[in-house]
Amino acid sequence: MSYELLGEAPSLVAVPTHFFKCVYAEMKDGRKLIAAFVLPNAPIPADVPLRRFLVPLENLEQAAGFRFFVQALTEEEREGVDARVLALRGGGGGGGGEGEEGGGEEEGERERGRKGKRRGGGGRER
Repeated sequence: MSYELLGEAPSLVAVPTHFFKCVYAEMKDGRKLIAAFVLPNAPIPADVPLRRFLVPLENLEQAAGFRFFVQALTEEEREGVDARVLALRGGGGGGGGEGEEGGGEEEGERERGRKGKRRGGGGRER
């Protein structure tokens, strides 16, 4: 694997090829909505659905080397999050197809999520 480097030796800095974002929304009715995304560090066309970049929370945690939302989620809730991600992505965790349509449950959750409390991921919780 090769990385783009910025700067001059000995102060070279590797440019990440991807970045992640975790979102936690606690709704007024007590529901917890969680989403984990891994996106390329490159321009993404506006017509590409965000759903294409959804990943199971467990997979992101393994790759990052730490757990997100440790105090906010039970193990049962974690398993439910990952099962829903696989369903939204169309099964076995592969990327969504070009012809994917927006809307549905994901869109409704996104809309309802605007009314809840939000906490971004990215901070380390061990």
